[in-house]
Amino acid sequence: MSNTLKDWTEGRIIGYDARENWLTLDQGWVEQRKQGFLYRLDVIKPLSVDTQVWPTIFESEQRSDIVERFGFQSSWADLATLQSAVTKKHQERSMRAWRMIAITLLLGHYSQEAKVPWESRLSPVHPDQRGGNWEFVGYDVADQWMLSALSNCGFLPGLDDVQHLRAEWGPRLNAFHLFQNIHDAILFKHFSDQRLRDDHAPCFVYGLWFVR
Repeated sequence: MSNTLKDWTEGRIIGYDARENWLTLDQGWVEQRKQGFLYRLDVIKPLSVDTQVWPTIFESEQRSDIVERFGFQSSWADLATLQSAVTKKHQERSMRAWRMIAITLLLGHYSQEAKVPWESRLSPVHPDQRGGNWEFVGYDVADQWMLSALSNCGFLPGLDDVQHLRAEWGPRLNAFHLFQNIHDAILFKHFSDQRLRDDHAPCFVYGLWFVR
């Protein structure tokens, strides 16, 4: 996969999803979970590429799997197919609020040594260009399977200085527990590559967008 300027500044769209938009922080995160996973505690709620952190509307509404889904990991390659599936499920039985999102993967000099065969793993997506009215939400840092190093890799008792880590990274996160600045996200990627080197390295920077 070529590391073009677009890959570096905006990212390549790798999938779409419909995520729940009704759970509050306290509904989704008991205090023990907050203390064990979050770098910043005063957030609206954590959003993520990781569906264990931010569930799909189908999961949160306990709906059956959608057979027409086809895309990278749990994402959808075709936005129109996703929208149709959500509409169908909602018509069958009303669902609570959701957000349509796009996930982008940022590639550049920071990841050239990662040796992950992205080109063979990613499906073509439609649309493959960002819409002009999309809203940028923030950058997540996750492994190649989209397990978030930012909100789904818990602190290790006796090994992690949680107070120091929160002081270092918490102020860089926005209200959705995501990085707003690409350079901060890249620094956290390198930090996570060392911290999680036995399990989840290499990590990558992903962008989250609200699709309007």
